Amino acid sequence: MVAGKLKFIRTLMFLFILTFLVSCPPQEPTKAEIQTYDILLDYDHENNTNIAQVYKNTMDRFYDWNPSKDEIAEITDTAGEFTLHIFGVRHQSRLAIIRFLRSVLPFIKKPGEWAFFVEGIAQDETSLPEVFFFKGVAQELNIKTFDPIVSPLGAEVTARLLLGTPPMVTLKDIHFAVINDLFPTPASLHSLSAKTRNSYVSMISSYSLFPRDSIERLLVEYDTAYLSRPLRLASAEKVFAQIRRDMVDTSNILSRALFADEISKLKNTKHIFICVGIYHLPVFENPDELLNQTYQIHMLPEEVPSTK
Repeated sequence: MVAGKLKFIRTLMFLFILTFLVSCPPQEPTKAEIQTYDILLDYDHENNTNIAQVYKNTMDRFYDWNPSKDEIAEITDTAGEFTLHIFGVRHQSRLAIIRFLRSVLPFIKKPGEWAFFVEGIAQDETSLPEVFFFKGVAQELNIKTFDPIVSPLGAEVTARLLLGTPPMVTLKDIHFAVINDLFPTPASLHSLSAKTRNSYVSMISSYSLFPRDSIERLLVEYDTAYLSRPLRLASAEKVFAQIRRDMVDTSNILSRALFADEISKLKNTKHIFICVGIYHLPVFENPDELLNQTYQIHMLPEEVPSTK
């Protein structure tokens, strides 16, 4: 009788989730997503948790997100006594959530032995659905969280780039390089809905040295100076690409040192779940070396003594 009631309740929950998702035509569930529901519901039942509600909250908040460039790299590795479960994703990743529910969540039997290192998780607000979801899961399971990535648009990376060797770059150059990556054509910028544009401005301003109104002005200036002038844009794109590479490389060097410091402080932790942008995967290469490596970061130019 009990088994029959449990089966009936699970069926109702399944139909509820399925009905909810079908009610949002732009984001109908894929076959892979449907196959995760039983895993999610089983976990909640066995562990007296409410991850299903965390999932629903994510769907409610980000029902119109566009995972058009969804991509994921999954890596399992070790660092000392830690087992690392690493996801490298394209941000706004539905696939990261699906793969977490299928290949990570079922193995979280003792949440006290886990730590989540998720890019952006320390922010109070996020425009990234996977970050919102993983933060909710960590709160539900009382798992400690850390942001392992020094933001490429943050003050530390920006300062090092501005003080780098010639040719010097300006703060505006750095932001134009980011805007060029996200909006390489007039259509990509002009087709933004008001909500998407606001989400972009919020995200960039939260990570950068510019306030929201400055980001808005930069979008207009980029459109006028480059998108409307194809020849000028073509000549600038190589410079923008190099700036982006320098930003990511500097971020990764700083982040590797940060990650090494953070995991050295962990107590009673055996498993570390990591989710970062795919360009930050080099931070976690050869992780076993992290525990025995001292980092000396020589990114700033040496000061030249005055001859006067």
